[in-house]
Amino acid sequence: MAVFAETRNAGLPPLALDLTAATVVASPAAGLEGKAVAVLIEEAGRRTLRPWPQSDRLPAQGPAIVIGTFARVRALLGDRAADFALDENRVAAEGYRLATGRTTDGAPLVVIAGRDARGVLYGIGHVLRKLHLGPARAGLMAPLDLATSPRWPLRGHQLGVRANPNSYSGWDPAHWEQYIRDLALFGANAIELVPPRTDYPQLSPDFTRPQLETMAVMSRI
Repeated sequence: MAVFAETRNAGLPPLALDLTAATVVASPAAGLEGKAVAVLIEEAGRRTLRPWPQSDRLPAQGPAIVIGTFARVRALLGDRAADFALDENRVAAEGYRLATGRTTDGAPLVVIAGRDARGVLYGIGHVLRKLHLGPARAGLMAPLDLATSPRWPLRGHQLGVRANPNSYSGWDPAHWEQYIRDLALFGANAIELVPPRTDYPQLSPDFTRPQLETMAVMSRI
């Protein structure tokens, strides 16, 4: 693994904030907020082959990614919270604050604070899009310092199970889960499922299961 990573990463530009050995710091949370943290670890780990550990407190040393709603992040950072301008009034619903700095031992520190649980998810999506990820390599090419909110309250996408496409008609539940996850990480907050009875052909030899069964799976996702 080490030899492979060194060969694969040879010649790549240095990371401004090296998060390869980071710890994800988040308070235990159920529902969407907890799932969002899991998504960050899963998506990054899939690309680095070195999943980040998770903790509910800052590590004694090494880089850290602190995640949660504003109140949770302030509690996790303690005395360091004042360094990151963590004011939820700067953002609206589904908004978030991203900031970078250094831990007490000089290691990179990334803060993802959401106005609500969805804000946490969209903040994680923003960071994932900025991260440079590869075998045993994760980090940012430049610091982050922003507070932002969605321009539009409804940001949806229409999905259908039908025969007219030549791509997703052959998807199984794992493909749909990843696609819907990716839409959310890019900011979507709504999914509309197209009814199975339309003027398009109803059946495809590519279907992995009946239409209504697939739509039930998509709805659960």
